[in-house]
Amino acid sequence: ALIPEAVILRLAVVYGRHDRGNVAVLLRSIKRGRAVVVGDGKNKKSLLYAENLGDRVRLVLDRRDIEGVWNVCDEPAPTQAELMREISVALAVRRPRRIPTALLSAIAWPVDRALDLVGGEPVWGDRVAKLAATTHFSGRALDTRLCYTPRFSLAQGLARTVAQGVHV
Repeated sequence: ALIPEAVILRLAVVYGRHDRGNVAVLLRSIKRGRAVVVGDGKNKKSLLYAENLGDRVRLVLDRRDIEGVWNVCDEPAPTQAELMREISVALAVRRPRRIPTALLSAIAWPVDRALDLVGGEPVWGDRVAKLAATTHFSGRALDTRLCYTPRFSLAQGLARTVAQGVHV
């Protein structure tokens, strides 16, 4: 059982100024022209801009009537293709091409087997599956409870992240 008055925030993928995670890797890949949209790109990805997260944390800390477990993400969640497009716009580079999931999986399998044989880490199949998957959940319940609307949209958050040099 949860401790009374405890608040647990379940965060989506967080990106922003000090990001060194998935979004930073994606920014670098798109900037270098090495990223692709896997499949049709319609799978949704929940994201959370760090400054929007900070706003929510401050609001939660100021409230005594909020307890329990809450999902935290910015809405609306972009599709994989929309995310790639917005990053491309923020970086002022060409948008990644779409490649069918089956083709990428077929390429990843022998690459992973070869890596495994030489003691490398077979990660390509997992990367394809991860990009093709929907990783979306709703954070609307917390935002409704807090009467919060994110200050920064996806496009604004990405533009600020790029301006702060995260992709370099």
